[in-house]
Amino acid sequence: MSRNKPGRITFAQMRGLVVDVLRARGHRLRGGSETPANFEIQTALLAEGIRIDGFGRHLMREAMVALGIPMQPKPAAKAERKPRMSPRPPQKAPRPATPVSPVSPATPDFLMTYEWRRVRMIALKRDGAKCRCCGATPADGVRMNVDHIKPRRIFPQLALDPNNLQVLCEDCNHGKGNWDMTDWRESALLRADT
Repeated sequence: MSRNKPGRITFAQMRGLVVDVLRARGHRLRGGSETPANFEIQTALLAEGIRIDGFGRHLMREAMVALGIPMQPKPAAKAERKPRMSPRPPQKAPRPATPVSPVSPATPDFLMTYEWRRVRMIALKRDGAKCRCCGATPADGVRMNVDHIKPRRIFPQLALDPNNLQVLCEDCNHGKGNWDMTDWRESALLRADT
């Protein structure tokens, strides 16, 4: 796999051009298609009055410039492309930004899904960790719950709606149950105003 950009000359091409020029100028490097050793190339370059220490890409470039070799790669023969045997597979549809859980909101497993936990955090950040019914906080030693105002078992379409959520302490949430649809957020706002 070549790391070179298209149209850029490779180190092997540079080395080959330098060897070709040195041979053309009468230097006796290993004959035939055999590649001469680096010291032979250095010796021939010294005879031309060109000193290079080592054999990195930049040193080979200096030798090419000193010998008057243009920095253009030899045109390579284009290989014919074979036709594809089968058409390209269709592109996959992009994934939705928020994964949709296959878990039904009516099951207890719903409370472990990513979607529920994300919406739960939205409600906690919005309302704070204070019960909308009795005003208790975690400092009072109670556990906070995010409650569905309209129960998720009866209204599964509202299970992930942040407007259907309120923060209640564990006691108020269990007392409310699935039968009561009181929105305690409105009562908390009224109490705060008075």
